Amino acid sequence: MDLVGFILFFTMTLADTGPLEQICPVEWRGQEVSAAFSELELRLGLHIMIDPKVDKTQFQREIRLSASHLTGTQVLQWLGRLSDLKVQVGEKTVIVMPSSGSSRGLVPVGPDAAKSGPGRPNVWSSVASRRAGIHWKDTPLSRVAGDISSGFAVDVIYDGGVLEDAGMVTLDHPSVDLQQVCHDLAEQLQASVEFVDGALWVHRGQDVNGPPWPSTQPKKAADSVLPVPALTQSVHLTLSVTNWDQWAEELNRLTGDRILMEIPPQAAYPIIEAEGRFLDVLEAGRLLGVFTWTAKPGQDGRGTISVRIQAPSNG
Repeated sequence: MDLVGFILFFTMTLADTGPLEQICPVEWRGQEVSAAFSELELRLGLHIMIDPKVDKTQFQREIRLSASHLTGTQVLQWLGRLSDLKVQVGEKTVIVMPSSGSSRGLVPVGPDAAKSGPGRPNVWSSVASRRAGIHWKDTPLSRVAGDISSGFAVDVIYDGGVLEDAGMVTLDHPSVDLQQVCHDLAEQLQASVEFVDGALWVHRGQDVNGPPWPSTQPKKAADSVLPVPALTQSVHLTLSVTNWDQWAEELNRLTGDRILMEIPPQAAYPIIEAEGRFLDVLEAGRLLGVFTWTAKPGQDGRGTISVRIQAPSNG
């Protein structure tokens, strides 16, 4: 897997089937980040592209991740999270970018979870109610993770600080739900436990996703623009589009929205082929630093999309 220059080529069809949504077991113990990405690229049949702004030394880090229940998409997200990188996953293309450090939608499940208020995703409600027998007496964390994986069908991921302390856990119950197990685990390890991308994340103040125990469900960055109907439409931009003016005209034709462009003199047009929701295409360009964009609904039902190009110049 080579680091690529400034070529924007992405396919953003977010499908619900295929290798990305199938279970993808991994067992990485001191695996280099570059080798982990290469393995997933081969196993999942993906094209992984690296934003040139990513520090190459980050791919030389070694990570630990043992998971039996995560999908391909979730493994990619966890690989990015543990490597301090941001991963944008499409159907066939994955873009790896520098981490923004922003919240990615945490679901706290430890002792302070009751303070978090309503509105938690239904997925955690169904997982939290799973029951199993637990018999731990001064049990090491490796076995705790294994028992939770086998008993509740959920993977456990510890941060470095929790692992270094090598804490022991004691809990004995013939039948207990996962919510209570998480509460006791957080209390005994003096850690936070959160449900993130299909796994339990056990950490001590090293949360790379945002503050623990948020009081409200974090808003997705693009939620405020969704009232513009065209953002949910599917678009397909081909290589026949060769400049930013054509790009705007084609999106206007496909969506019916007004596309207002702010193009710096001699701004370069990267190679763009994109397919998926209009919203996903715009967000991929923003995350890669190609442009910024805003959206405003109109009284006539048409939206106005303002795009400011930030691509490098040809000169």
